[in-house]
Amino acid sequence: MEAGILIYNFLIAPFTLLSVPVRALFKKSITHNTAKYWSSRLGIYALDSIRKISEVKPPVIWIHAVSVGETGVAELLVKEIKRSLPGSYVILTVTTRHGLSVAHSRLSRLATITPFPLDLPNVVSDAVNTLNPDIYISIETEIWPNLVTFLHRKKVPVLLLNGRISSKSFRSYKSTRWLWKPVLRKFSRLAMISKKNRERIVHLGAVPDRVSVAGNIKLARVTEEKDETQPARWKKILRISHKQQVVVFGSLREEENKWIPEIFADLKEKNPNLLGILAPRHLKRVPELERHLTKHNIGYQKLSKILESGEKCTASAVLVDIIGELANIYSVASVAFCGGSLIPIGGHNILEPVVWGKPVFYGPYMNNFSDIKEAVEEVGFGIQVSDKKDLAYKLEKFLKHSDTAQNKIRLESRLSEFRRPLEKQVKLVVNELRKRRHSQEKLGS
Repeated sequence: MEAGILIYNFLIAPFTLLSVPVRALFKKSITHNTAKYWSSRLGIYALDSIRKISEVKPPVIWIHAVSVGETGVAELLVKEIKRSLPGSYVILTVTTRHGLSVAHSRLSRLATITPFPLDLPNVVSDAVNTLNPDIYISIETEIWPNLVTFLHRKKVPVLLLNGRISSKSFRSYKSTRWLWKPVLRKFSRLAMISKKNRERIVHLGAVPDRVSVAGNIKLARVTEEKDETQPARWKKILRISHKQQVVVFGSLREEENKWIPEIFADLKEKNPNLLGILAPRHLKRVPELERHLTKHNIGYQKLSKILESGEKCTASAVLVDIIGELANIYSVASVAFCGGSLIPIGGHNILEPVVWGKPVFYGPYMNNFSDIKEAVEEVGFGIQVSDKKDLAYKLEKFLKHSDTAQNKIRLESRLSEFRRPLEKQVKLVVNELRKRRHSQEKLGS
């Protein structure tokens, strides 16, 4: 065993020793939900789960997603894998309880979902022997030394898909490169979302020939089936006429709640028929947004009132004061602005309007979504502005020359590009499984 992994196991030795009596205790009773969660994290699975897994035919595909964000990627992966390999059996492990809850709600019919085992030698050996995968897939950058080592020892291909390493994480990984290099060299394939991420993972020790740039799987969300009733529903609720232009300002943060009403007031003065829909990221900001709308003499109605009492929408602006509807409201936009991007917060998910074929504006602070930003710009749906003045200028220009029908046609013509990263990475899975099957057949002959 490599020196780095020996040091790692020495550092976690107290937890390994502690896990022995705790595992013995959990083996006696794993019926309560909390007990089930922690028993699975300790590599102990309920008998019905073990029986079910032991009876399945290969290939068994183990996918790991740490939390909610990665679970969204896992959902796309699982569906595409099931299309490409209809007879496959998928096990999805998730670390956080919230992520597990989301996984159960979205994927319980397509995969066996269970908590991720702790990276202790005795725990991962039991987990791998029980789950008995033909391939292991880590989403984004979840690298666990003992698990990867044990899988590699059993000749199970280990893949990293949708790989990304943030600047902050890269600095941390570099300081412990002695640990990560031998682990990364055990990966069969690493598919990174961009050239920069490829450079980072190679610098940390991954074998260059095994690392590719495959794009971001999250983009495939644009091609997923949508509730096509939403545009008609919201046009009816908000009384939007056929020729009326609509600007949706979504996920507004802090100073943006002050700036956007001012920008909208100027746009409205030049385009009297324009409807503005303003949604703060957090509902506690609603009163602040109300003050600024009033300050700029913008008549507005709260969405909650429109929905609850059937109040007719006649105002210049609609203030979204409820949770869970913004993603669908984007369906009626002529153009959208995603907040958290004019101030150094890191941006929000610009795919939400793009899903509906809507061009989206955002500020310079998109570091939390830089990979998605680049991809959306490549297909012509993302427009970055430098500041609030630039946003006002470019929105006015866009509204004068926009063609909603043309935008929809343009999106449909680029759909295959949004799916390509997902298809590329599932192809890697299929190829690695094929290699494993051939090597097993050679050993058996």
